[in-house]
Amino acid sequence: MTRCCECKAVEEKRKFLLEMVDGCCPWWAPDHKDDMAFRSLVVLFAALMEGTNVENLTVLTGYPPEFVAGISLLASNAGLRINGRVHYDNWFEGDRLEPYCIFCDLLVLEGRLTRQKCEDGKIRYKAVQPC
Repeated sequence: MTRCCECKAVEEKRKFLLEMVDGCCPWWAPDHKDDMAFRSLVVLFAALMEGTNVENLTVLTGYPPEFVAGISLLASNAGLRINGRVHYDNWFEGDRLEPYCIFCDLLVLEGRLTRQKCEDGKIRYKAVQPC
C-alpha cells in the first residue's frame, strides 16, 4: 500500500483512501462501495487527510456534493468537526486504537447516534429515537 504523503494526484489519493477504508473494515460486503456507511467513512477519513472543506472533499472522494455536505453538516452539528479539523481524540486510549469509537462516529454521520462531549471530557453517544 502506498503512503498518503506519496500520493500527488487526486486519483492516487482517492485510491489510497479507498484502500485504507477497505483495510479498516475487511467484513464489507463485496458490493460495499455504494454502501452509505462505507461512503461516510471515506468522507470522514478524507477529512482527516485533507481537511474539512466540502468542495475539496467532493473532488477527492468523487461523491456528490450534496452527500459530502450532508456528512459535513452532521459532523459539525455533532462536534466531530470544529474549526476545520476532525476531532478524533476519543478514537484512542493511550496508544491503542478503539475501533468502536470510529464506528460510533460513523453512526453519528448516518444520523443514527448523537455525540456529546461531557464535562469530564469524554464523548458519550446516544441512540436517535425514531419519530
